[in-house]
Amino acid sequence: MKLNHNFTDTKYFAGFVFLLLALFAITIWYFNEMPRGGADNFAHYWLSKNSFEKPSNLLNLWGKPVFTLINAPFAYFGFKAAQLTNVFLVLLTCLLSFLILNTLSKNKNNVLVMLFVMFSPMYLVLMTTVLTEIVFSFILLCSILSFFRKNYVASSLIISLLPFARTEGIVIIPIFILAFALKKKYLSILMLPAATLIICIIGAFVYGDILWLIHRFPYRGAENIYGSGSLLHFTENFYLIAGIPLTLFFVLGLITKIKELFQPISNEKQVSYEFLLIILPLFAYFGAHSIAWFLGAGGSLGLLRVMGAVLPLVAIVSFWGFNQVLKTIKKRNLNLIVIFVVLLWIIIEPFRLYTIPMKWGELEKTIMRSADWLNGSNYKTNDVHFFHPQYYEFLEGQEGRSNNQIWCKNNSIPEKMINEGDLLIWDSQFGPNEGGLSKQAAISNNNLELINIFKPETDLKLYNNKRFEILVFRYQKNIHTDNFRKLMDILGNPEFTGELIFEKKIFPQSKANLLVSDTMKKFQNEFILGYDKELTDLTKNFINLGFVFNTVLSCNECADLNKIFLVSELLNDNKLVRYTSVKMENSLQPENSEFRWLNLHLNVNTREVDCNRLKVYIWNPGQKSIILKKMDLKIYDRNSKNNLKSS
Repeated sequence: MKLNHNFTDTKYFAGFVFLLLALFAITIWYFNEMPRGGADNFAHYWLSKNSFEKPSNLLNLWGKPVFTLINAPFAYFGFKAAQLTNVFLVLLTCLLSFLILNTLSKNKNNVLVMLFVMFSPMYLVLMTTVLTEIVFSFILLCSILSFFRKNYVASSLIISLLPFARTEGIVIIPIFILAFALKKKYLSILMLPAATLIICIIGAFVYGDILWLIHRFPYRGAENIYGSGSLLHFTENFYLIAGIPLTLFFVLGLITKIKELFQPISNEKQVSYEFLLIILPLFAYFGAHSIAWFLGAGGSLGLLRVMGAVLPLVAIVSFWGFNQVLKTIKKRNLNLIVIFVVLLWIIIEPFRLYTIPMKWGELEKTIMRSADWLNGSNYKTNDVHFFHPQYYEFLEGQEGRSNNQIWCKNNSIPEKMINEGDLLIWDSQFGPNEGGLSKQAAISNNNLELINIFKPETDLKLYNNKRFEILVFRYQKNIHTDNFRKLMDILGNPEFTGELIFEKKIFPQSKANLLVSDTMKKFQNEFILGYDKELTDLTKNFINLGFVFNTVLSCNECADLNKIFLVSELLNDNKLVRYTSVKMENSLQPENSEFRWLNLHLNVNTREVDCNRLKVYIWNPGQKSIILKKMDLKIYDRNSKNNLKSS
């Protein structure tokens, strides 16, 4: 294969490759069930779809104005159509990468860069999503191409849109300022704030606040939800983002360009601008996300998919490395073999790393089950409020129903948001985090009646190490329903994991029957079983229960002890007939001590109900890590005047 060829032939070859990629992309889109990125897809979709009725959605900073505007015409026809936005943008970005390379240096091999872009593993995965990474990469490459084609004003106007495709695009703007300054294109520098000024003025009329971009910034306080991680998180997982072949060629391409910077070659200035506008934006973006995740700032969740926004730049640098390999091969036949093997490796890599097309996961199936139940229940005409954006899709189109999503923080008092008879669908992913409504607060709310609960068929843990579950409530003022008992009835006997805390023995000769465990054990289960035993005639006479133990918690977790409960159940033939619960209140606790001594009392009168079994356990709905030691269960004679004290 000759490395240099007439560009006219290259255009037809590029068109042929582009058509093959388009056919491939549409096929993947057609068979793909579930977009990667989960709930965010549905939130973006609904913002776009509703923007025709509510134009202010176009200014939503979380949804990103540029993406919402582009996606809206597709979203109007449904969620599947909304996914076509990124399919088309991926294809156009593949074409842009080819045009950039051909503008820099005409070479028939440049056509192959479209395959490098399309089959970058994370980029291919993102192709069928309704997320913002793809539109970011498209805008970035449009601006780079305009710059290299010397359309500097156009390049400036296009790049000014970047922060409104993804907020972190702001870190790339200074690089373009430098590039324009080196070219002495000062008008282009002055045009860089154009998009910000226009959007700011429009928002000022809508919100009545000229500083709305600052006041409505959506990522404050997210570190309390998402946490932080290693500074090298994205570096260590780069092979999952770009795949092994592109990673290897990327390193080679980077070394090649760095060496060219220090060589006295004829196109020295061009190499400098290639480095400035292709390599530096990549590292600026990569570095910004690494630091944000390390500091727990900017709403970073450490998601690998965010790197998809700069993967076309990675693909271009990788292609430079690949070309460097081809230059060392002089034999034509060997050259063709290398091209075939490398391309085959690149094409296979994303399918090796990820399931493509994707199928619905357990979380999504659980939401679908709850939606199917709701649509077939007596509540199918009730208005529904929910936290998880996926309900936008699965409850959409129900006649007579208006779907209202609770999507802001501090909704611990849902009465402010919903009306009599409305349903509230609480989920353990969005409910306690973005929604600000904990499971305990929902269950203990006197205006919410628990009507159903849904859990995945297989255990599923979220990023916060909590198990996924869905609770469906009906709002009715002052209903004072016994939600905890309903929860137990729906669950049946909860699956208690781990060993029993207490020994299974009773000392009938003692009025104060003491069960003791001196072993320190760590628990992180929702239900921690302490005692489970059949009641004899003797033990039925003992009605006062005391539970004494100490727990090791860090100081910032101590305030959460009121979210952990000690529960007793009286059962008759395994059917719950009465339960009693008490929050874990701390006492005898030095202020700065890491140990909290808790003295809890439960009064249970076994003579008032027909029962033959007693169960005592800890309900830990937040699944906090608890270390228990020196746990006593005391059963006192009802006529005994002994005081309950810690042993």
